[in-house]
Amino acid sequence: MAKGRPAGAKGRPAGSKDSKPRKRKTDPGAPGAEGEGGDAGIGHNSNGRTGSRLTPDEERELFLHHRRNWTIYQNKLAVAEEYGTKIKADLKQDGFKVLHMKIADDLGTPKGEQRVVADVTDRLKVARWTGHAMGKNADLFEFAKRTPVTDRAYDEGKMASMQNQPRQPPEQYAPATDAYNTWMQGYNDHQEELASRVGRGEDSNVTPLQRVIAEGDALIREHSAAKAK
Repeated sequence: MAKGRPAGAKGRPAGSKDSKPRKRKTDPGAPGAEGEGGDAGIGHNSNGRTGSRLTPDEERELFLHHRRNWTIYQNKLAVAEEYGTKIKADLKQDGFKVLHMKIADDLGTPKGEQRVVADVTDRLKVARWTGHAMGKNADLFEFAKRTPVTDRAYDEGKMASMQNQPRQPPEQYAPATDAYNTWMQGYNDHQEELASRVGRGEDSNVTPLQRVIAEGDALIREHSAAKAK
């Protein structure tokens, strides 16, 4: 009679070729794990880049390296905070708010623009529903969202000049199109305005580059007028 497993025994017989070793619960080489080379010692650390163990001096050197980078980071934060405080003070002095800058940031991204438009729309609707005077602007706001592309292009060109950007319309306005031409017109109109300010000595806040461009344009017009006579 063949020998079988004892009654109540479960699994494969001991020594069977199909028996599998129990899976480790801790990865070899992890702190506190038992692996090749014996137990991990107290204060053990490993280099995350190579997996090799560090000596106390190596660990200290690595810490000091990161400490140096951390200190540089903290110093830059302090400088940025100081600069931010100055910027906010300048905003307040000129009658602006930090909130205005945050709204401008939102309007500079598609998702942010959607949030701003939705917020303004909701406020104007509620104002109209409750009979508030501000609600009278709800229809005007809806009309503003349908501004013709040429009107937007003109204003964008003017704003580009105000920000001292190159006289180059964006790619979505193809050359010889109405939008392209009106963008250039908006840019040029503001440049002429700058030139007239410089000629009258009214604007001391014009940037050096804007002043040079404006003075150059004014000089060209002066010579052209003299030749015409």
